[in-house]
Amino acid sequence: MGHDNGDKILQIIAQTLRDSFRRSGEIVCRYGGEEFIVILPNTTRDEAMKRADYGRKVVEELKIPHPDSSIGPYVTVSGGVESIIPTNDDYHFLEKLVDQNLYKAKEQSRNCIY
Repeated sequence: MGHDNGDKILQIIAQTLRDSFRRSGEIVCRYGGEEFIVILPNTTRDEAMKRADYGRKVVEELKIPHPDSSIGPYVTVSGGVESIIPTNDDYHFLEKLVDQNLYKAKEQSRNCIY
């Protein structure tokens, strides 16, 4: 796909996610090379799963060609979701849980939320 094309695709996905998560306090940011974090305050895990799946579907509906993929013809996203009532020390714990769930989604089949 090429580095420049990959960056353009990530920008398109970033904008799509920002447009999809617009409730008060929601934050979308790029995290690492090809990962994004979406913070959904005051949201239960069940609701976060539904919202994350909505974001996944919106990206899938873009039908961005991905000719080199062994998964499918279009760019897709997978997501890891977790929900906690935070205390001062929970950030790294939450980050670890979300990361574990993301890798479970990727192991399952990709293009899914776990």
